Amino acid sequence: MFKGPNYEAIEIDPTIQGPHAFAKVDLDSDDDMDMVATDNGAKQLVWYENDGKANFTKRIISENQKGYDLDMQDLNQDGKVDIVVSGSSGRDVRVYI
Repeated sequence: MFKGPNYEAIEIDPTIQGPHAFAKVDLDSDDDMDMVATDNGAKQLVWYENDGKANFTKRIISENQKGYDLDMQDLNQDGKVDIVVSGSSGRDVRVYI
């Protein structure tokens, strides 16, 4: 990630093994953009919680989850973002409410 106005690089997760799918979303409804990614190397779905100052805390949403693509929608209309992951094997879709 790069922080403006001079666009200095900010390393969010130097330990991620195989990043693939990625989305930015305000997952915790605190008016700053968080990030969600699949780490296909570690088989994890992870959330990078933004503190509003571009400091990110890694939170593991699910183990044993690879992903090809992510979509963020409020599927059950409860006012909270839900995560849809299409698995990398092409044989599964998982929804995280």
